[in-house]
Amino acid sequence: MHLKNIKNRRLKELIYFTLRVLLDLSTMILKSLSLRSVYRFADSIGDMFYYLNGDYRHRVLNHLRLTLGGEKSEGEIRDIARESTRNLIRFSLEMTYLSISSPDGISDRITLEGKRYLDQALARGKGVIGLGAHFGNFMIMGAKLASEGYAFNIIVKDPTEDWYPGWGQALRDKIGYKTIPLRPRELCAKKILKALGNNEIVYMVTDDNKPSGGVFVDFFGKKAATAKGPATLSLKTGAPILPIFIIRQPDNTHKIVIEPPLEIDRSFNHSKDVFIITQAFTEVIEDYVRKYPDHWSWGRQRWKTQPKEQGANNQQRR
Repeated sequence: MHLKNIKNRRLKELIYFTLRVLLDLSTMILKSLSLRSVYRFADSIGDMFYYLNGDYRHRVLNHLRLTLGGEKSEGEIRDIARESTRNLIRFSLEMTYLSISSPDGISDRITLEGKRYLDQALARGKGVIGLGAHFGNFMIMGAKLASEGYAFNIIVKDPTEDWYPGWGQALRDKIGYKTIPLRPRELCAKKILKALGNNEIVYMVTDDNKPSGGVFVDFFGKKAATAKGPATLSLKTGAPILPIFIIRQPDNTHKIVIEPPLEIDRSFNHSKDVFIITQAFTEVIEDYVRKYPDHWSWGRQRWKTQPKEQGANNQQRR
């Protein structure tokens, strides 16, 4: 049930109020816990969500079997499914806890690898397109990069509900990086071009299903509708694309890994170049997901949109 589809205004206001109270209550609870307790609390909630939400569990397991079934045993797949769900909750509670307890301390829990690639790319003076995915706690990496003196922007897609966006933005502001809302798209594009023109980092999460306006590339051997934004922006501005991922360590600290910029031999056929670049960065995401499968959000409908001629067959697989 989506709240904006509720017609009764009083009922909607009551639901908004209840959600906000629950949000404030959870924040108060987190304030009283140690960080170690927050992780234990997150794991308990993650297990409850995984076992009680049958639709979600089925979707996650199905996606894992379709992509990693030839490489992992059924037991390994179930372990990944459970741990990836725990990580989803860890990411949310961790971000909230660190921001309300000591925002300046977030960067102390994050190390940085590959900084030279970022410095070399920025030396070109055309800004940097940071490439990422719903992988690891990507929402806190901006805190580390900002603390290192980099101008960091991330494209965000907030829910449209009245109760959430202001809270989400306030939380990100407190952590210490800049955001660019995805909508309205025209304004988003202007802000991205301005940031790149100022030689800043614009981080784009590129693993959502793109039902329209995308390009179909291979992701785990299956067609996936993928946003063309990073490719078209790079071709338009000359800004290099750097894969940037954040990896949780065994002690629940994090490591940001910055890869060298994607190097593509241009054909100067725009459509062909967009496809080649999009396929290249999708392969980078796949490599990271294969290496750290519990870091990715397997519940996403990544393969939902299919080419028309393949849609019927792939729909049966899902």
